[in-house]
Amino acid sequence: MGRRNYDRAPCVQVGEAASCTLGWPAILERLRPLRSRKHCVLAVECYPGVDVDGVRRTLADGLLPVHVVDLRQAYRDAGEIERMCAPYLGDDPLFGRMNRLALPDFFEPGRSAVLRGRADAVREGLVLIVGAGASLLCRPDVVVYADLSRARVRE
Repeated sequence: MGRRNYDRAPCVQVGEAASCTLGWPAILERLRPLRSRKHCVLAVECYPGVDVDGVRRTLADGLLPVHVVDLRQAYRDAGEIERMCAPYLGDDPLFGRMNRLALPDFFEPGRSAVLRGRADAVREGLVLIVGAGASLLCRPDVVVYADLSRARVRE
């Protein structure tokens, strides 16, 4: 039997450890200086499984942006997404096939345009965009990555 190549604790380095901030008080303290800019677009990219409502609510309450965008409003309807993905899923409930779908494909163009237009219309103050694909809606000045911490399971 050959050597196993399954990594039970995968990790992708996305930046310096010093650039990570943990806990809401520290996160809000680090982001509050953005409010002093004349205009700033803050995009918060959310890993699947992150409590988007909680992130949006906490950042909006703590940073007092002049405009908030919940990017989930730009996504296509579930039925449309199922139809888009169906040719690649096959009959196996666990494995699909590789395809060329990318995150922007899951945005409904009309909804995205409306949300982008509203965000672009803000000329002063902080604009907060939250959700998977937040940095794709418009040109953010700052991008934050919100990840879901996982409890270690005992073996």
